[in-house]
Amino acid sequence: MTNRIKIFSLGVLAFVWGSAAGANWTRATSDHFIIYGDLREPQIRAFAEKLERFDAVMRRVTANKENDPGNPVTVFVVNSGDEIQRLSGDRNAVGFYKTPIWGSFAYVPKDSGGGDFDLSGQAVLFHEYAHHYMYHYYPAAYPSWFVEGFAELYATTEIARDGKVTFGKPPLYRAWGLLRNDYPLAKMLTLTPDHLTAEDGDAYYGKAWLLTHYLTFEKTRSGQLSAYLSSFGKGEPLTEAAHNAFGDIKKLNHDVDAYLGRPTITVLQILDLKPNLTNIKVETLTDTQSAMIPLTIRMSNGSRERDIAPFLQDATIKLAKYPQEPMALAAAAEGNLDAQNLDEATRINDLLITAQPDNAAAMLRRARIAAAHIGNSQDATAWAAFRKIVVRANHISTNDPYVLFEYYHSYNAAGELPPQIAIDGLSRALELAPQADQIRIALTSEMIRLGKGPERDYLVAPMLNDPHSAGLREFAHLLKEAPLGRYPDVTMQMTTALPELPKKK
Repeated sequence: MTNRIKIFSLGVLAFVWGSAAGANWTRATSDHFIIYGDLREPQIRAFAEKLERFDAVMRRVTANKENDPGNPVTVFVVNSGDEIQRLSGDRNAVGFYKTPIWGSFAYVPKDSGGGDFDLSGQAVLFHEYAHHYMYHYYPAAYPSWFVEGFAELYATTEIARDGKVTFGKPPLYRAWGLLRNDYPLAKMLTLTPDHLTAEDGDAYYGKAWLLTHYLTFEKTRSGQLSAYLSSFGKGEPLTEAAHNAFGDIKKLNHDVDAYLGRPTITVLQILDLKPNLTNIKVETLTDTQSAMIPLTIRMSNGSRERDIAPFLQDATIKLAKYPQEPMALAAAAEGNLDAQNLDEATRINDLLITAQPDNAAAMLRRARIAAAHIGNSQDATAWAAFRKIVVRANHISTNDPYVLFEYYHSYNAAGELPPQIAIDGLSRALELAPQADQIRIALTSEMIRLGKGPERDYLVAPMLNDPHSAGLREFAHLLKEAPLGRYPDVTMQMTTALPELPKKK
């Protein structure tokens, strides 16, 4: 059902956490999420239920009946905004989301409240999960403004304790940007937000939400958004697609401004949402596991060059204190691998495999250590041995996209053309992790080599207007224009470092 509410009387709901009862972290697992937090069991269960309800809201609104989540998103609920800023390297970050090849991770603070006009950690999480959901279930070519407008539309979803959902509320944290009248839609329709100033970025996101909301709820514009996205997906230029679908852009701008000026705005209320919450499981971590969580969070976030030495030092201290703890062994093995202490990495990782023979990540790490020994050599025998280890990891975890990617990539590293089984595995990896650009780039390159233009175009489409990375957009356009029948030779033309393409043959 729809309701009409006062546009400037709404707050953005934020999670309000009490202080944890003890030092032990808890973990909640559900169909689409794995959540870690320094929270009591009822708190983390409520968090998991809210996230599953949010996933169900997206499925309801988008009429999506598919329910293959691939790999769940891992959410770390850290203790403060300061930790978020240290992890992200951004002093203004409220929360953030990353999609390295080894998984999808979201980082939000416990104390993510604030005033009605403050961006909350929940809004960030909902925004980023909307990106994850779009790329997982609806990978296609979208204009940058719609990618962000879609995410902002879902970011303000309110889920009450009784399960009542309100969808479409205005993002009051974008109020200043929304009220700017010197930022016309014609400008927003052709821009990407990655290089905007903070003020222009706020206006961009606000206007993107406003236009998406207007085209979603305004009955006189029914069908126009679908027509626009269809035209754009077929390759029409941004301006032409917008004119064909919306008509005169100046009139659209006028109508959207008038829409914002209305005393009320339409929202959707959902009263009968029935997500499956029976699969949510909550457990309290041991004292030792809880002590390891900060290092586990840092490990999930990836290592920059300056982080390697301090991470290894901290991991070594933890391992000395907890020599039998698998999480300590994993951190120390990973730290030594990053530092290229390969013998020590092998020794520690082998201890972990002995303790946990079914640990797929440890088995894959064994393969990665072997790859580090091989280096840039194209020794076919060495890479064949590497693949045997990767196959063992795949037997342990058949749906790990990282494992499938490494199997494929080993042929490129050896200077060999990958067999069909490796390409099929790469395709499955992308199904499991469609947000992982490294996998998408590799599979796109294979389609180019095999002369499959339509498949190349389909795969490259989500990257062409990526709103977050100019380098990725540049890379995608080079892939789009690469001649078919051989691997694309575009790495020397790039101005931004990106994942290495397969070796040219």
